Amino acid sequence: RPHVFKVANRLFADLRSHRQMQTCIISGESGAGKTETCKLIVQQLTYINSLVCGDDGKLARDISAKLQQMNPLMEAFGNAKTTLNDNSSRFGKYIQLYLNPENSFRLCGASVNHYLLEKSRVTQQCPGEHNYHIFYFILAGLSHDVVKRFHIH
Repeated sequence: RPHVFKVANRLFADLRSHRQMQTCIISGESGAGKTETCKLIVQQLTYINSLVCGDDGKLARDISAKLQQMNPLMEAFGNAKTTLNDNSSRFGKYIQLYLNPENSFRLCGASVNHYLLEKSRVTQQCPGEHNYHIFYFILAGLSHDVVKRFHIH
């Protein structure tokens, strides 16, 4: 099996040599480490980018840091407890890193889109499973009187 950093290195090398967009699909079973693998690939790509571009890598590090910082928020809205995993992603992420081909493929931006959110989980969960984490964060801030008045369980 290929190492995650080797995959990232190959992506960047192929981008530079073929001058074509590259795609990396990360898949696996629940709890297999897809989210962590994605974080490591982004970190490695930004690290390689700063080395190849010969700068201090501040912009690449800033972009990588912003991608990492938004992850807990996305997970609050898109992760839930399942029978297999207490923090299971119930959505997919499509991360795009923007590199400037006119400037040694210097990283200049990124975007994140989500898809396949389990909408049915909002109103009904299977036995032993929970709703999205964000609902429990909101409920934790409610007073006992409000919880009782609206019959929130």
